[in-house]
Amino acid sequence: MESQEKRRRLITISVPVYNEEDNIASLMKRLKAFSIAQPDYDFEFLFTDNASEDAGKVILKNINTPKLYADQLLQQMRRIEK
Repeated sequence: MESQEKRRRLITISVPVYNEEDNIASLMKRLKAFSIAQPDYDFEFLFTDNASEDAGKVILKNINTPKLYADQLLQQMRRIEK
């Protein structure tokens, strides 16, 4: 009988973003380091833009991380509610 690989739990870290372009790169560096140091867990990062007026969305879109989600849906919903 083959041994099954231990299944790791998924942790989602939600980060609200409002005009944080100067902080996103350093935060991602710290989040990546933290997640690497926790080998028993898988991580994904959910960034929710709160109608920022800076380049935060562009920075998030350019980060090459498979488990990073720049949340566009909430931004679109806010436009509908206005």
